[in-house]
Amino acid sequence: MKNLWLIAILLLIGLHFINSHWFVYTHTYNINYWDQEFSRSQTIIGDKAPRILADTELYPIIGYKYVTGLDPVTLQAEVPPLGKQFFGLSILYFKNPLVIQLALGVLSVFMLYLLGFLLFQSPVPALIVVILQTLDPQFRLLLADAYLDIPALFFLLLSVYFFLRAEKDVRFFIPASFSLGLLMAVKFWLNGLLLLAVYLVYLFFRQNFRSFIAYIISLPFILVGFVIPYLPSLVRNPDPMAFLRLQSWMADWWAGNARAPWGGIFPIIFSGRWPTWWGRKELLRVREWTPLWFPALILSLISFIFSFQTRPEQSRRISNLKLKIINGPAVFVGMWALVYLSFLSLTSVFPRYLVLLTPFIYLLSVYFLKSLFYPNSRRSDPIS
Repeated sequence: MKNLWLIAILLLIGLHFINSHWFVYTHTYNINYWDQEFSRSQTIIGDKAPRILADTELYPIIGYKYVTGLDPVTLQAEVPPLGKQFFGLSILYFKNPLVIQLALGVLSVFMLYLLGFLLFQSPVPALIVVILQTLDPQFRLLLADAYLDIPALFFLLLSVYFFLRAEKDVRFFIPASFSLGLLMAVKFWLNGLLLLAVYLVYLFFRQNFRSFIAYIISLPFILVGFVIPYLPSLVRNPDPMAFLRLQSWMADWWAGNARAPWGGIFPIIFSGRWPTWWGRKELLRVREWTPLWFPALILSLISFIFSFQTRPEQSRRISNLKLKIINGPAVFVGMWALVYLSFLSLTSVFPRYLVLLTPFIYLLSVYFLKSLFYPNSRRSDPIS
């Protein structure tokens, strides 16, 4: 009965969102208008262009050019092509760039439910996490515009889900690695490398040699997923060294971007204030901020700590204490949250980057509350 009530609430939230954004997903994209605006934009003319387009205005028209024959490396090559290609395909088939954005958002919510079920082994807390995510103002804002963060979130959740499934069946490492490659082809691939590092560290702590070797064998599928969106370029110029030089140039381009003082992400989370690093370096109000972020982050950190236990061996010496994992998925989710939060604290950050963090802190927060009120529900999951 609880499941039905939660599903009904989720459906009402979804229907209300679609109804309030009906025009966003149904209006016809004016290709001729945006093509003309694009020809006068900074991407074509430079800094003195009469028309400065936002990223959310650039991505759809560039994506449309990609899917209608333009080589992805010849235009806005500093941003990988897959997210823009999604917008282009949406224009091509639905006459609107954001239909596919909504679809990927729905699929992300579904993957979050599956990931939650892995963690909780119960549908009720997994549905509560999904409801928290669908009510998150940042997530809802990104669904209604042509940002690359929603496609990135989908492939992140997809990869993490398959990776955790692979603990019982190593064949799932292949789609986990393939999804990781697709994630790296949506935005700059550093996020993907961070996730890869978390995968390897997690497997190391699990001390399962068979799983570790199986994952290493699956690593070429990361390259497959990453390369697929570049196939039009590679067909025209099948030179692997040119492709590697492009990625090196991309890394240099991103490394040369504006840098902000350390820790700018924390005022965003704690108070909804964004310390900018350009112009007069103002403290801007984050309109999509929610007071849930701060307590969710604190509860998730506590939850991560209590996902471990130490157990003594036969001797009582500290050196003989052995680590025990109470819940493997909870530990992994906590590891990703910590690594990604640390990365955000060291770079110039936009509030929308939090969309790759908030689903995971919601998972851990609900896990903590469930463990607090139902202490016997924590799944024992010792290191093998």
